[in-house]
Amino acid sequence: MMARVPERPVVIRGGLVADAESWLGAADILVEDGLIVEIGPPGMAALEGAESIDARRMLIHPGLVNAHTHGHGNLGKS
Repeated sequence: MMARVPERPVVIRGGLVADAESWLGAADILVEDGLIVEIGPPGMAALEGAESIDARRMLIHPGLVNAHTHGHGNLGKS
């Protein structure tokens, strides 16, 4: 059996973040091994070698599944 190689860490930078309970505004999101491990202020420190994705002027809604049919309803509630 082959050992699983962890994914490279990713930092999603400066996106407008709305989760299921609140509006967080501009934030950075650190993703390690496919899981969100930290949401912090724009420019937060990241692991060396992490891939950086510029998400400024984009909406990030962690956990939103099937956005093409459900996103408008969630966003329209508040």
